[in-house]
Amino acid sequence: MMALQSKFKKEIDEIIKNKRLSHAYLIETNGLIDYKENIDYFIKEILKSNKPAKAELELIFNQIDNNCFINLKRIETETVIKKEELLEIKRDYTKKSFLDYPEIYIIDDAAKLTPATANSILKFLEEPEEGIIAILITKNRYNVLDTIRSRTQILRLINDEKIELSGEEKETLDKAFTKEAIVNFDELLKLLPDKVSANNIFSQIEKYYHQQLIDNYNEKYLQYVLIIEEEIQKLAYNVNYKLWLDAFLTRLMEVTND
Repeated sequence: MMALQSKFKKEIDEIIKNKRLSHAYLIETNGLIDYKENIDYFIKEILKSNKPAKAELELIFNQIDNNCFINLKRIETETVIKKEELLEIKRDYTKKSFLDYPEIYIIDDAAKLTPATANSILKFLEEPEEGIIAILITKNRYNVLDTIRSRTQILRLINDEKIELSGEEKETLDKAFTKEAIVNFDELLKLLPDKVSANNIFSQIEKYYHQQLIDNYNEKYLQYVLIIEEEIQKLAYNVNYKLWLDAFLTRLMEVTND
């Protein structure tokens, strides 16, 4: 388990100390896989601010660790987050909790929100209900609608991993992220002969561009990150690999040529 990030902890402590709790947060994980400890720390600090008795607090913390705290709901899915999942949580929270604590719902991977679900979230963000806090989690804040970003307080986790590209990854980057990407199709096909190799290499390139984006914002890098993430998802379901690669390169060229 990764250690609690000191910068994130300090930011949370300041929010609690100064009583500046918002009704909605967007937490950017920056590609960190094991971020749950940091999110749970935030939730526990919110609940601690109610100053419960020690025994009650220990019971609540134990329930959070075991995913059975009644005032905490999580939406986690492998595909898309549907409107029905959000509505179910909202129905539960319209009934007044018998616990004198905020009701918190977490949406893991907010980039998977369907348009209908995103609109439901927007309604909550625009007309927040007292005592309910939303925590949206995303690898990259730019994957989330502008309208959602503008209505949430953004917190960031820091990924200290330095992305180093291998020789094959550098060669792929040089040949695919260029104005003549389609001309290099046959050479790229030799570098990326199948779905597995394409997924592995482009995933690493996506991490590389995401790190560049954090260090120095660049609109082109952002477009590359968004395209790669979207195309890698399509790759899993695409029957014709060559057609997928051709379409992918065409999209990259459109950004490169701008």
